[in-house]
Amino acid sequence: MLAKFEKFPCIFPAYQGNRSEYTFVCQRAALAVGCLAGHEKLEVKNQESKTITHVRKWFESSTDSNNQVAGLIALALFQDESSFQQILGAAQGSQTRPILQKFLKDLPSTAQGRFFAFLSLDPQLFWRDQDEKTGNHYIQLLQSSREARDRIRAIQALNTLGEKSATPAIESAFAKDPSPQVRAVALAALGRILQGEPLVAKITQAAQDPSDSVRSQVLPMINHLSLKELQGAREHLIPLLDSTQEGIREPVAELLARLYHRDWHILADQLLGTEKQSRILGLIETLSRTDDAKMAPLFVQFMKHNESKVRSAAAFAAAHSGILPKKKWIPYLEDPLKSIRLAAIRGLGKHLDSEVLEIFAVHLEDPSTQIRREMAILLGKRKLAGNERPKEILQLLSRDENLEVRLVSFVSLFRLGVTGLAKEVESIIPNFEKKERDAVLEYLKKEGIFVELVGKCQHAPQVAARKEAIELLAVLDLSNYVNEISPSLQDPASDVRLAAIEALGQIEEPEIQRAIGALAQDPVEAVRTAVKRRNLRTVK
Repeated sequence: MLAKFEKFPCIFPAYQGNRSEYTFVCQRAALAVGCLAGHEKLEVKNQESKTITHVRKWFESSTDSNNQVAGLIALALFQDESSFQQILGAAQGSQTRPILQKFLKDLPSTAQGRFFAFLSLDPQLFWRDQDEKTGNHYIQLLQSSREARDRIRAIQALNTLGEKSATPAIESAFAKDPSPQVRAVALAALGRILQGEPLVAKITQAAQDPSDSVRSQVLPMINHLSLKELQGAREHLIPLLDSTQEGIREPVAELLARLYHRDWHILADQLLGTEKQSRILGLIETLSRTDDAKMAPLFVQFMKHNESKVRSAAAFAAAHSGILPKKKWIPYLEDPLKSIRLAAIRGLGKHLDSEVLEIFAVHLEDPSTQIRREMAILLGKRKLAGNERPKEILQLLSRDENLEVRLVSFVSLFRLGVTGLAKEVESIIPNFEKKERDAVLEYLKKEGIFVELVGKCQHAPQVAARKEAIELLAVLDLSNYVNEISPSLQDPASDVRLAAIEALGQIEEPEIQRAIGALAQDPVEAVRTAVKRRNLRTVK
């Protein structure tokens, strides 16, 4: 049945100009679809999701209150959690509640029950227009219900209603509720109610909570406070480093590094005194952000830890900070653990000079593809005046058995000023599986390669560099860089214009084709010929 409503033309008025004659039918269709959600045993959830999307698009595109209310009822019957606040707001609104009441009266009792169950709302309060008692209803629900879902719903409702008298009940739920999900929702609600010291107190309390669901709610709350407000509570934030989730540990580590910037030794003392692996990892991440050379012995000590995860974390932290001298890294290039060798390469990359280049040259056959790729990317990051050795090493890596290492090597050679590489790259790309190709492009993007290529195609003083940058962008990821290449159609150098035509001639967008067509009167014959001969095909 839902599939039939999917085809019903009136459910898509946004695509038909909101014609007024469809309004009544659309409202009834939305309500009918909502009722079906409660009755049908759907085998495929995708159908529900598509229908919710269509209903939401319909009522959000309408300015008619009846349409909006009908859409909200349908979403409530579909149990669409993301629309809860809108639906509750409509149930409490002086203008929308009468419309809601009118529509709900026409629905079967089962649909009405489903609607009120979704809101966890007493129907009597709704039908009798007793708004003043709604807040009390949700406070009682929060305090008495045995169902975690009802307690969560009560907190969400009280937050939506802005019920100030509910703050003690929400605080109690945060402090005592046995469900971490309820505590997390309560904390999020308090984060929107409290400010200053009371908010810091709740953050301190949440940092001690054993659940990551609760602790993750601290992060948006911290953003509302200044470093000065958090300074006094900094030691109470350290337990957040115990989280197994990097999404919690990393921002907390960044914050603690700022709070302990001048007296990081206090954190170092804690690191030396703890045995809990998650706390050790968190403290290492924090200390790596302070960039003090005095921490070098501390990192070296933990690079000898009996836990490989701790050793790796300490090594990467030391490499990131750049505080270890070259000679400290050399022994780790022979470490059996790949992550340690990779950190050593990165650490040496911070001190790239003639000595480091020869160290790299000795390790070009490391069994790890990731390590050989890392050397290739590092060699292209910085030019050494008068030293051609990086290019020589990259030429060797460009013949590596691994496609990714070869591709990165060619890109790094271009960064060092070598041109004529686009054909080499073009010959490699088709050999990648889609997943591998996406991964290497993401890696290049993360390393800033595409930003650099865009900059060169638009601003490099050498014509050859601008031309090659366009060719590399086109070969690597044309569909995402059409707008960045298109200004090159007006480049003063004809070779650059030709490269832009060759790349963009594949794009079917009318605006792009008009821009190319405008070059039909170009003063250079080769450009005019390229405009006529451009090869239109769909870019994948």
